[in-house]
Amino acid sequence: MAATSRYQRLRNLRRYREIAAVLARHGLTVLVEQAGLPRQGRRDRWPWLRRRWRLRRDGTAAVPPAGAAASQTGGPGGRGGPGAAESVTQGVPGAGTAGDGTVPATAAAGAAAAAEGGRRFGVHLRQALEELGPTFVKLGQLLSTRPDLLPPDVLRELERLQDRVPPFPFEEAAAQIEQELGRPLHQLFRRFDPRPLAAASIGQVHAAQLPDGRAVVVKVQRPGIRRTVEADLALLMDLAELAERYSPWAAFYPFRDIAAELAASLRAELDFVREARNAQRLARLLAGRPGIQVPQVIWEYTTPRVLTLERLEGVRLAEAGRLEPAGARRLARTLVDAVLDPLFRAGFFHADPHPGNILVLPGGRVGLVDFGITGQLDRITRRRLAAMVIALWRGDAGGLLQAVEGLAVIPPGTDRRLLRRDLELLLDRYLDVPLSRLDLGEILPVFFDLLRRYRIRVPADLALVGKTLLALQGVVRAIDPDLAVLDLARPLGRRLLRHYLSPAEVGRRWLDRWEERAEPLLDLPAQLHALLVQARAGRPVFKVEVVEREEFHQGLSRLVNRLAFSVLLLSFTILMAALVLAGALLGRSEPVLRFPFLEVGVAVLALATAALLWAIVRSGRL
Repeated sequence: MAATSRYQRLRNLRRYREIAAVLARHGLTVLVEQAGLPRQGRRDRWPWLRRRWRLRRDGTAAVPPAGAAASQTGGPGGRGGPGAAESVTQGVPGAGTAGDGTVPATAAAGAAAAAEGGRRFGVHLRQALEELGPTFVKLGQLLSTRPDLLPPDVLRELERLQDRVPPFPFEEAAAQIEQELGRPLHQLFRRFDPRPLAAASIGQVHAAQLPDGRAVVVKVQRPGIRRTVEADLALLMDLAELAERYSPWAAFYPFRDIAAELAASLRAELDFVREARNAQRLARLLAGRPGIQVPQVIWEYTTPRVLTLERLEGVRLAEAGRLEPAGARRLARTLVDAVLDPLFRAGFFHADPHPGNILVLPGGRVGLVDFGITGQLDRITRRRLAAMVIALWRGDAGGLLQAVEGLAVIPPGTDRRLLRRDLELLLDRYLDVPLSRLDLGEILPVFFDLLRRYRIRVPADLALVGKTLLALQGVVRAIDPDLAVLDLARPLGRRLLRHYLSPAEVGRRWLDRWEERAEPLLDLPAQLHALLVQARAGRPVFKVEVVEREEFHQGLSRLVNRLAFSVLLLSFTILMAALVLAGALLGRSEPVLRFPFLEVGVAVLALATAALLWAIVRSGRL
């Protein structure tokens, strides 16, 4: 979305002030300062907040909560500078202090204080987003899927964001359905429960029954939500532009790119047809698996604002209670397979596997619901992700670094030697731990923290994979604390390894690489044709631009002087050699050789060389 105009910015000034007031009320004044938001009154309106969020006097801001500081070894490229070795929680209330502004006496106390500061920052941020309304709640929920941007303490708080909105009246829901489907409600359904099963900021869900007797659930979009979301997204893009222009944090984050990604995700959630396609695609990928069920889409009752799905009869995992061990392990393995198998096989996955979206069906089967947040990886990304998993499994730091280089954007100047060393330390930490004891909830935050410290940008869908794995680990632990995702995924890992190393897959990768290398050659005839067309039209085909003209001229002058000096020396050397050779062969009997050419030549050469050297020294361009 293009940046809003100055007039629109002035028109939205009231909303800006409201956002600034809410952030300040929750102790987040530093966000107001860094985003360039208008403040109500002078700075001394909030002296106690400014003491808690004191900015540095040297013109730089505290390191943002996402941990953009460089590593303790000097950071990417080995450069120091402001924030080069600071904690990831600096810039949040109380981070790195003992709560009274004093520095903790021990490293353990410092780590505990930093963790507590990060947790408090997350609490305040969550409360502020809830107060700002449904759009910001959804944005916070989407931010909770980005472990590459925010530290674990903040992510855990954002996961607790709740849509604290009352359901809208049944009459509005009925009018929305009739408008979208084009018929009266009593003709569309045999029965329709006016009380919603659940309500959220985007819409609410009602139970119903079709004329043929099938039980369904109908998701109805909240009236006017699109207009509200678009207005707030325009504000978000404007704030991102202001932050990139005025905030020192812009050196760490491309705010507008992040805001555009969040806006695209939120707009996608407003399209119920897209959610229906997600459900249908996942059902197709999991077809034939008796332990997994995805509700069927009722397409004739589905539009961009109304979604109708088959109703699954089961109990939400959050309400299922304690399961017996054998059933718990079977359920957890089925769930892991339902999420990871489509991910590595087709690059598509359910990205919100929390207990409220998982049903325990009769017979110990797993039912998946709510397909608003899904992820999609292309074939090359999927292959590189598989290479990363295999490198992790083998403890190969070089292979892991190569996979990271292929998957993420590493800033120019990053010291890859230091990055590889840190990856080796990470692998050594978990190398000898059995799979049943490996906790993704511990490994992935450490890995993403490493990426944040080196300011490595991860694509949104790849970050969503990490968040999905973290959520999946939490669900598995809730089913049985003794289970681990990596242990349950062992059979899937064997299949993945066999597939990745199979001759057919190796040949396919080889052909893909040849295709990538050959692509420029295939474009060569078209490019040559374009050059000929430009030349025929009299337009310049090549443009040569000398950035440092004076330096270029000086270098060219030095080159010419050296060349002239070399030619002069070579000429006289050849002439003298010829005279010496002639004298040796003919002696002094020839009259022409009786003249002292050699002596005169040496004298002339010496004078010419001295004159040339003097001229070059005076110009300073030898």
